[in-house]
Amino acid sequence: MHTFTIARTLGSWQAFTVRRRPSGRSPRQVPAARRVTTTRTEGPTPMETRLLYRPEEAAAALSLGRSKVFELMADGRLKSVQIGRARRITSTALHDYVTKLAAEEPDETVTP
Repeated sequence: MHTFTIARTLGSWQAFTVRRRPSGRSPRQVPAARRVTTTRTEGPTPMETRLLYRPEEAAAALSLGRSKVFELMADGRLKSVQIGRARRITSTALHDYVTKLAAEEPDETVTP
């Protein structure tokens, strides 16, 4: 417990005591009737169901870093659209980029 002096009221200082509460309540402290439960699907959303991706999400889908995705967008190798001030990458652009990468890479056969 902490005691603080807050204000001078009618010529005298008044003191009050503050009891610090925990920052949050644990689920056991909330009555069951008021507890809110949500269901959440595990894992990422399949790519076919989403149309647009943030650059961070596209980076995760391509197993690249965020800065590399921005570099690809700046070079024009990864197409993106602008919505207001936000940049989004279409799922088609992601598939096209991967297809171009596969086509550019020469087939290497290892011969002993």
